[in-house]
Amino acid sequence: GLERVPSLRTRREPWWGYEIDAGADDVSIDDDGIEIYTEVQLLHVVQEALIAAGISVNSADPVMKPKATVAPDTASAIKVIRLLEKLEDLDDVQTVYSNLEFTDELIAEAS
Repeated sequence: GLERVPSLRTRREPWWGYEIDAGADDVSIDDDGIEIYTEVQLLHVVQEALIAAGISVNSADPVMKPKATVAPDTASAIKVIRLLEKLEDLDDVQTVYSNLEFTDELIAEAS
């Protein structure tokens, strides 16, 4: 799962540790905030630990994060991008995941 919390640069005490103690697998920090990855079954546990520590949680969603990614060649990437777009357009499909890395140029070329 993925927990998104706002940037905690204004907090005086250290924030890290709450999510790790609760079962987080990975933490990613950028200018938009902090992303905390966890096993889907621990999503609620980590969220509750953050809230108990006084940290607001912007969102908590189950996601499929690949352990390894693949950068396909241009021709294959374009075919896969078109396939993913068609899958996303289906009414019964809510979310599509992939372990492929696409550059912005490839996405623009496929569209």
